[in-house]
Amino acid sequence: MGNLIADNMAWFNQQFADHGATVGVYHSEVAGDVEIPCTLGSTEAQRESRDGLTVEVLIADVTFPAARLLLDQQRVEPVAGETLDLEIGGQVRTLEVVSPGGDEPAWRYADSHKERIRLHVREVA
Repeated sequence: MGNLIADNMAWFNQQFADHGATVGVYHSEVAGDVEIPCTLGSTEAQRESRDGLTVEVLIADVTFPAARLLLDQQRVEPVAGETLDLEIGGQVRTLEVVSPGGDEPAWRYADSHKERIRLHVREVA
């Protein structure tokens, strides 16, 4: 019997690609321009202001299958500053991969099996 969790994650990623995703173009320094099925989301976080107050913030996220970002059939990791062109509300928007602040990375795996990547993004154009 195959790996049940891996098989289910593959099915899950295919369902996202087929039914819940928007195809975007990721511009990678390493892998070049790659079409990937993306889903938009957000993450709630708390940040401390300069005045020492705790502020609730909403960080824009994009998730996609990690297996789509390849160079010579090997997965590559996103890099802060890379961009993604994605149609939102009928307009193509350019989103930049950024750290949400503090010691937070600009991206992380969205699941424990490292099948999906979650990018933290901001709109730049």
